[in-house]
Amino acid sequence: MVELLELPVDIRQWVASGDPLTGDVPERPVTFLLSVPSLRDSHRIKILGEGSKLVLTSLDDGRPVGAVMADLVAEYELDPIELLAMARSWLAGGILSVRVS
Repeated sequence: MVELLELPVDIRQWVASGDPLTGDVPERPVTFLLSVPSLRDSHRIKILGEGSKLVLTSLDDGRPVGAVMADLVAEYELDPIELLAMARSWLAGGILSVRVS
């Protein structure tokens, strides 16, 4: 299970403490990447910046990875080595999966 949760306020302190009565809740948007790689694994929570969110959602749109990477490099002048490292990390963590057709 993988979900992006976009919120208009930053509830990181609540999540870290487990207590919604403690900490500040700044009024700035935040995107949580929530995942449970398998039934044997615990949930994972990561904060995504705008760049990482763009890359992840682009890679998950059903197009071949090479085509997505080429578009991202051309449009945003991103480093292809860094993009590949992100994709590998998400594949290893169960965030992305390979579809065989």
